[in-house]
Amino acid sequence: MSALMLPLSAFLPDNVYYQVKIFGSNPGNWRNSMLQDFIPTDSASLKCLSGAGEFALDGEELQLGPLAEMLFFRRRSLRPGVSIRLGECGDFGECLRALPGRQNWAFSRNGAVGVLRIQHGRPSEGDDLIRHQFLLALLRSATEATMPKVAAQALAGAAGEMIDNIEQHAGSGEDALAAFRVTSNALWLVVGDAGKGMLPTYAGFSDVLTAQDALRTAVVEHRSCTGDPARGQGFRDLLRALQSLDASLRVRTGDASLETEGAAGAQQWALREQVELVGCVVSAHLRW
Repeated sequence: MSALMLPLSAFLPDNVYYQVKIFGSNPGNWRNSMLQDFIPTDSASLKCLSGAGEFALDGEELQLGPLAEMLFFRRRSLRPGVSIRLGECGDFGECLRALPGRQNWAFSRNGAVGVLRIQHGRPSEGDDLIRHQFLLALLRSATEATMPKVAAQALAGAAGEMIDNIEQHAGSGEDALAAFRVTSNALWLVVGDAGKGMLPTYAGFSDVLTAQDALRTAVVEHRSCTGDPARGQGFRDLLRALQSLDASLRVRTGDASLETEGAAGAQQWALREQVELVGCVVSAHLRW
């Protein structure tokens, strides 16, 4: 694959300074509209790295992907003496507050938003049913919003596989969630956890030494950390579900993020250096 290192000024304001590598079949033709949604939260992450005290973001103004990513960043990645305030977080925040406190797995829905709390390794009665309720709500919400039915079914299937794979790359008992938000002709889907992240799961791979290596191995090359060539289908299935739509995907783990965008997005990728995030967050934005 060809690669192109772009200056920061091609993407972000001066106060966000991480490195960007673009690679794929046509790296010079990269679109970056999805990145605009993440600029406020990426900027906040960097301020937390060098500053102290409390940083405030308006959670109601953030798209679901950046908002969920910031929630996981805030959970385990902040230095001592640093905090982030997100406010009420709108309908997503209402869903989180409505989740039953005594269930390890729980589903809550508020209009166009659905949230599933996941804790692998801590089974409770009805886990499979709760998972099914979330996926069915995702499918119905997407089709009611006129997403093509085949694409909606593929998306729900890919979401189910990513939920099932959380224990493998997060560890048992770690906090995780899946969420969706549907608007007119658009949908956000997020699956994330506050676990060990993607890099430690590839500890036995001699060619995977950094979080960027792990992202490329898992998301672009579809190589499972188990070494089984029949595994590693989660991201492949998700990318297939995105193919027929104007879609964007971002995966952030450790000190890196990987993004692809557009109907032919599987051919073009942006790999970014990031502030360390403990865990892994997958964000997909679909438009039709």
